[in-house]
Amino acid sequence: MKFWDHVGMEILSPLFGTPQLGFYWAAPEDFSYEHWPQSQTDIPRDQGNLYYMGAFIGELVVEFPQLTLACHQVMGVNWANVIEAMWPNKSHLNRYLLGHRATKLLSPEDLRDPRLLGWPPHHSQGHEEAEIHG
Repeated sequence: MKFWDHVGMEILSPLFGTPQLGFYWAAPEDFSYEHWPQSQTDIPRDQGNLYYMGAFIGELVVEFPQLTLACHQVMGVNWANVIEAMWPNKSHLNRYLLGHRATKLLSPEDLRDPRLLGWPPHHSQGHEEAEIHG
């Protein structure tokens, strides 16, 4: 992911996430949550109000290891039970965020790649660029 201008610390909060653009206007019952009670990523049909993308999430440096450790632990339980989530990069995250609500939402529109939309490439002329890899 590449930001095309200066990115300040104000985008960060204790826990932030980005709703999946494809589900932004969808009803929760249409989200592709995991609905398998044996899975650690199961989200009951009457729960959940956002479907998060796996591309841009985070927490403050002190908190981020808790998110990754929690996701890693439930992956281990699933693997031990020969269960693999339908969308591994999103299923574990969405399950985690069900119990740990994001304190800030980033707009999914800010994360679209203009090249995929047929827009002309942007050339940074005097603008700082910050790259996020993940």
